[in-house]
Amino acid sequence: MNLDIQLNPDLADIQSEDLKDFYERWLALKDQCGGYPQRANLDPNLFISHLPWVALNAYDPELDQFRVRIFGTAYVEAVGRDPTGQIVQSPGLIKKFKEVVRTGSPYLSLHNQLVWADREFRYYNVLGVPFFTEDKCVSHIFFRVEFSAT
Repeated sequence: MNLDIQLNPDLADIQSEDLKDFYERWLALKDQCGGYPQRANLDPNLFISHLPWVALNAYDPELDQFRVRIFGTAYVEAVGRDPTGQIVQSPGLIKKFKEVVRTGSPYLSLHNQLVWADREFRYYNVLGVPFFTEDKCVSHIFFRVEFSAT
């Protein structure tokens, strides 16, 4: 199954300083939490410089769906709407998110074309990292996104 994502990216795979910094912060948190950080361990102060560009989606295994819980202000401005509280409907995104749930692995996706973009940017890069339940099941995916014109 080709999802155009790289699971468990190495830091060397990430060219963007912003995405690399986000990943380094999550990796440090992961180490502090014994490999399975929980949503309760997500201290916004640790990611303060990234908050305008993040999203947090909660996974409900009973309903097998993802709900947007946090959507950063710069992210809202970039896409032109705030989906906070809504259920993720995009089949392509759901497939990627389910791979994170299945593997418990972070993912990197680069140079994704925005078919809906009516802004000056046309592409985005995204890094998604998991947060877990006490049973080590993925409960949330925390994303850092960046947009570009090329």
